[in-house]
Amino acid sequence: MPGKRLLVIVVSLLLGFGSLALYRSVGWAQYAGSFRPLTLDLARPDVLIRTRSLAALPRDLLRVPLARDLLTEEFVFYYEEHPDRLGLKGAIRRIAYEHDLKWQDQVLAWVLDQPAEIALWRGATGAPTQWLAAVTRRELAQVLQEAATVAMKDRQLSVAGHVKVDGQPVDVYALEYSAQHTLLIAARGERVAILSDPGLLLTAEREARPEAEAVLQRLLSPDVRRQAIYRDAFLLDADYARHSVAVGTHLLSFGYQPLFPGFEAVRFDFDDKAWSTHALLDGTRLPTNALHDRELWSALPANPAACALLPVDWQRTEPMLAAAPEKDGRRPSTLAAEMDGPAGVCWYAQGRLHAPLFAATLKAPRDDLAPLLQDAFSWSVTAPADTDAEESAPPASDEGMWQRTVDVPFAGADDAGRPRAAPMNVTLMRKGRYLLFSPDAARVEQAAAALSKRYPSLAGMLQDKGITLAVISPRSLSEMAQKEALAMLPAASEPVFRAAAERQLVPRLAAIKKYPAYRLALATPPNGAHRWYAVQWQELRK
Repeated sequence: MPGKRLLVIVVSLLLGFGSLALYRSVGWAQYAGSFRPLTLDLARPDVLIRTRSLAALPRDLLRVPLARDLLTEEFVFYYEEHPDRLGLKGAIRRIAYEHDLKWQDQVLAWVLDQPAEIALWRGATGAPTQWLAAVTRRELAQVLQEAATVAMKDRQLSVAGHVKVDGQPVDVYALEYSAQHTLLIAARGERVAILSDPGLLLTAEREARPEAEAVLQRLLSPDVRRQAIYRDAFLLDADYARHSVAVGTHLLSFGYQPLFPGFEAVRFDFDDKAWSTHALLDGTRLPTNALHDRELWSALPANPAACALLPVDWQRTEPMLAAAPEKDGRRPSTLAAEMDGPAGVCWYAQGRLHAPLFAATLKAPRDDLAPLLQDAFSWSVTAPADTDAEESAPPASDEGMWQRTVDVPFAGADDAGRPRAAPMNVTLMRKGRYLLFSPDAARVEQAAAALSKRYPSLAGMLQDKGITLAVISPRSLSEMAQKEALAMLPAASEPVFRAAAERQLVPRLAAIKKYPAYRLALATPPNGAHRWYAVQWQELRK
């Protein structure tokens, strides 16, 4: 689920609906505020929220026991008192007071209880901070009649530009609710669209970008079928639960989505009783054996904090490996053709957040691949300036290991408790058909022990049926999150934030340790169709 800031932004934008009651006032000056044009594709959001009442969404999130223990009721109060919301509320109150508008409170209460569709995109920080909201407002006509009587000019409302909808010009207005924030508002008939930033629509010349204008034309159209641009993007039906949140995997994959095509999005629905989960898969684009996961989990040690299945298209890794230099006629790019099935990644409470364990499988355990693996390792793991090459452990008949010690920023602390770089023994191991990699050698050694039956594997904790997409252990996640948070906030250099974390964060993390570990599984294997598949939450075996 999106985090606190995402919900703050989404709830804040709906408060801007109150300003729409003034949208038909005429004679305003052109918007003169500063903004940076954005080149986001408004037709393809990273996140889509559909809700029958946005005001109820945070409280309904707390109906999930795990979320309630982690967030508590303070989560609701947080966004209600956020500066963005307070700034919007203050601007609307000022406008209503100066223009003697009596319906302010009713409009705000009414807007927050209306169905809404909110699309979000990644901003400069990588978080989904840019958004567009679309809503059908049945009472808009009555509000507009009163809005026509307001003053001809307001210092926070201005014309930002124009778009055409069904051949008719539609004004786009700007509401400046703080020195750094401006909303764009466009309305036609009973349809309304609000944008979080002028740069989503306008070019540097303050004209509407054709691609963005085309999206607004559909959203403001009275034709329900044309309005469905975002539902079409996520293959969603017109009907939906009380709340529905769809997140594209290109957002969750941190830019590595091209490596596993066919896995497009995850969705969380709330039906007044409980939340459910679905995955959007395109079976026609999934690589061969991309979800054949059972063998893979045998290579990963038991009791992880979190794991995820990565349905990698290995052919797409060949162009990346092509950048590695040839050595004695060997081309590391040929390794792509030797890989088979999915990859997996796991984090463990004993390890660090920046040092997960990766596992993948080869088509066959060929010893002649060792030189290629060494070349790829030498190229991808940069050597320190004072070393010439990594050391290779003497391989057994079915294995080989390559290691290189590198300094990792913020991996340790000095005597005063300040963060410092620390050495980590980056390790790649081949053991039979398996390839194991981690910046932490201990994780690779543990995986090798699991393959040798000297340590329990994750496969022994999984049910026999279904495809495992992910594993989550609240207890281990809590331990790892606490360790990472306190490592980033050393008491010597960050006493205030360290004290706040110990007072607020640590108890919340401790509260979720009581929950069992879960497996997120596909009950039905993809049948080649492009559709949503139900994902079951199952407790792991102990």
